[in-house]
Amino acid sequence: MNEDENSYIGFGFFFLFILGIVCFGSFLLYKNHIKKIQNAVIFTNNEVKINDEKKKDKEKDFIYYQEEVTVSKTLALVYKYPIINLDSNDATMITQSLKKLVDEKKNKIEKTKDSLVNSICNDTTDGIKNAPILDFAIYSYLEYTTLVLYESNYSCETGISAIQSMKSYTFNVLTGEYLTFSDLLTKYNTSFSNGVSLMQEVLHNNQVTLNGIENIKVKETISNLKENDTYIFYIDELGELVMKYIVKTNTVDYNDTISLK
Repeated sequence: MNEDENSYIGFGFFFLFILGIVCFGSFLLYKNHIKKIQNAVIFTNNEVKINDEKKKDKEKDFIYYQEEVTVSKTLALVYKYPIINLDSNDATMITQSLKKLVDEKKNKIEKTKDSLVNSICNDTTDGIKNAPILDFAIYSYLEYTTLVLYESNYSCETGISAIQSMKSYTFNVLTGEYLTFSDLLTKYNTSFSNGVSLMQEVLHNNQVTLNGIENIKVKETISNLKENDTYIFYIDELGELVMKYIVKTNTVDYNDTISLK
């Protein structure tokens, strides 16, 4: 056997060795992933139940409302106090900040007085002239749960406004960890710029012209993403990463949602 043949054989063994390491490493990663899923979900009677070891209160959901203050039944104006039911610093801090926010908004309610406004704001408003509105939504998928907050405003003269800002709080219920937008984008191997590109495409596809003027303000909608709380990322109930954003228009602003998958 000559020197060249020895080189080829040596290279072949080296290649098989590297291939074996890669295969073994892939197996370990797969095994770890399966173990994580098994830790996250428990299958009982064809139902999926999430591991609740990190719950503070085992009798409650991962996110629930501790208190609901009804200010006006007529207007269905209710202030809810959400609780992130996880034993972690992140959950405790965000729960406290949400309580402070709800208190601040509730204290900003303006009542009508004996003035001209009463001729516009009659008894059907329960005496409320202006009031901040907070709406919540909860989304859960496997080990992830998200609380979404929408802020708008009520005026007895103009009614309920479009959503003015939004926030979202996503948690891993196995660890109690709060996931930032950056964490979510990394998990789904995508980027903010990709979300903006998809959003821009949808805005152009949904564009309509009224009296010769384009109704959707595409540039303003995109520029607002850098200035205000006008967009959020979260994992929906199908396990997809979605981007929700406020669309600026010449008529009535609205919010829309796209999937980044």
